Amino acid sequence: MAALWPNRILAYKGNRLAEPGAGGEEIMARDRTFVIAGAGHAGGRAAEAMRSQGFDGRIVLIGEENYPPYERPPLSKELLRDDDGVERTFLNPAEFYAGKGIEHRPGVRVEGIEAAAHRLRLGDGETLGYDKLLLTTGGRVRRLTLPGAELGGVHYLRGIDDSLAIRKALVRDASIVIIGGGFIGLEVAASARARGCAVSVIEMQDALLGRVADPEIGRLLADVHRAHGVEVLTGVGVERFEGEGRVRRVVCSNGRALDADAVIVGIGIIPNADLAAEAGLEVDNGIVVDVFGQTSDADIHAAGDVANHPNPILGHRVRLESWQNAQNQGMWRATCAAPAPLTPRSPGSGRTNTTSTCRWPARRKAGTGWYGAAIRLLPGSSFSIWKATWSSPSTPSTSGARSGSPRT
Repeated sequence: MAALWPNRILAYKGNRLAEPGAGGEEIMARDRTFVIAGAGHAGGRAAEAMRSQGFDGRIVLIGEENYPPYERPPLSKELLRDDDGVERTFLNPAEFYAGKGIEHRPGVRVEGIEAAAHRLRLGDGETLGYDKLLLTTGGRVRRLTLPGAELGGVHYLRGIDDSLAIRKALVRDASIVIIGGGFIGLEVAASARARGCAVSVIEMQDALLGRVADPEIGRLLADVHRAHGVEVLTGVGVERFEGEGRVRRVVCSNGRALDADAVIVGIGIIPNADLAAEAGLEVDNGIVVDVFGQTSDADIHAAGDVANHPNPILGHRVRLESWQNAQNQGMWRATCAAPAPLTPRSPGSGRTNTTSTCRWPARRKAGTGWYGAAIRLLPGSSFSIWKATWSSPSTPSTSGARSGSPRT
């Protein structure tokens, strides 16, 4: 029998799939199983796309967390600032998946991939067979190994439970120290200020957002945070955390000690590519995929934060960590890896991945997380701040353009 999803065009004939040029052989799609390992943003959107593309086979969505797929951006913003429930972060209501015939398996870990046998070993002891597998395993937080890093009150932000734990620490007048001046650290800083905390941000590079933006943009945003009462320390490292059972001080590389009721660390993530590596797939700063998201195994695809893909805009491989990329790749990979009417699968067909490398999309207002600032970053060959205004009457308005080459 021909492979269900070869690198050729597949078309529907009623409830069957027909492969042109294969002697009219038809395969019942409903008899096939598509498994998605990773129930985050990319995995959730992929499952939706599978159904919307007309696939009527079995879809199994496996995730370690005890929540349905959800958006991560609110974890550092709305979920921290407000006391609302976690449901506001969900991509869909929990009952959506059963209603679409999608088997969502929360709280289940994939222990191993037996690629030759087309099956997974799950943490609950079950083995699960698949015809096609999509890996949307995302990443895990990069942790500090400094003295005192295991003290209570040192937090990392990746999931809903992390956000809820941090929210409990953001009480009025608490001293909060944030390690890392990237997007996560700065969004948490703004949320902590909104809850009345005293906030310090420590960034070892000379400017904020050093991995993704021009130093001028980093300096501008440092001014924004300082104007709202955040102490921003750049070019400074962290030597150790001090405290008896719980963190009380952060000692910096310049010898200064900062009081801390809680510490939030945001220094990036590590792609969860261990499963792929153990299964013999090609791995290099994530799971290596082609322009269609296919790994070195023809029946396994990858999408989202974990996928290292060729980017035709830049002319080299990239691994993007953003919700836009996770969503778009998850949906797009599903159309590549699952049957869809007249889906071209050859290079040059117009179906290759051209995900933008810009971290903020056109016309997005960053003010949803940063003091009501209306900051527009326009995509293209450079990052540009078009206009920045703040709602506080005591804060002067700023306008103009500052740009720099994007970095990934």
